[in-house]
Amino acid sequence: MAQQRRPRRRKSLRHPQYDYTAAGAYFVTICAHLGHSIFGRIIDQEMVLNPIGQIAHDGWQEIPEHHSYVAIDAFTMMPNHSHGILWLHPDPDTLASIQADIRRDMVHHVPTDDEMSHSRDMVHHVPTPMFNRDLSRPLREFGQPIARSLSTLMGLYKGDVTRTARDAGLYPPDVPLWHGRFWDRIIRNDAELQRIRDYIHNNPARWLEDQLHPKAPPNQFNEHFDRDHHDDDDDNDGVGP
Repeated sequence: MAQQRRPRRRKSLRHPQYDYTAAGAYFVTICAHLGHSIFGRIIDQEMVLNPIGQIAHDGWQEIPEHHSYVAIDAFTMMPNHSHGILWLHPDPDTLASIQADIRRDMVHHVPTDDEMSHSRDMVHHVPTPMFNRDLSRPLREFGQPIARSLSTLMGLYKGDVTRTARDAGLYPPDVPLWHGRFWDRIIRNDAELQRIRDYIHNNPARWLEDQLHPKAPPNQFNEHFDRDHHDDDDDNDGVGP
């Protein structure tokens, strides 16, 4: 009798010793299912949203309205993914101050040539360990949600966007809209924060060089996509019109 194959356990992109409910700033990248360009197109180096892309964009902007412990920073939709910075903090007054600082910095900052050079080199990747876990809290089981954690927040966001798109008749009910996981980076200082802001701002202009572009060669960020399926969809590369 043939031996039954045991299901492979999916490797988590989160560090098991890091407390993802901790106050701080996180750089997040979320991809569409199979890396398909379902959110719009790049036209003249700017992102033009389609209706699904608009729903995803609006849903991100509304996150603080539904989650009082979150402030949003730089954000952009791309044809097949999105980049955003989220701040988590349990104190409403501190969070309001953070949001005011974000608005001020985003209005007044003009990137220098050096910062532009650094932002071109930025890539989305998982964070290095920062063993900040509260040892009084038990380790969670794999896949178990934690209230107010980054993973739970992203799951709620993706679910809301999917439901809204399906309810509007824009997306089929039997096809996932999002890739199952997401990438994150813990932002550690002001210089890194500004480099990532610049990277997000410049991302649409650099779409053809993006490692998540449908025609990009295999790399650590698109390795989970169905490359054969992409070959059948090369005309939909997110470049307009």
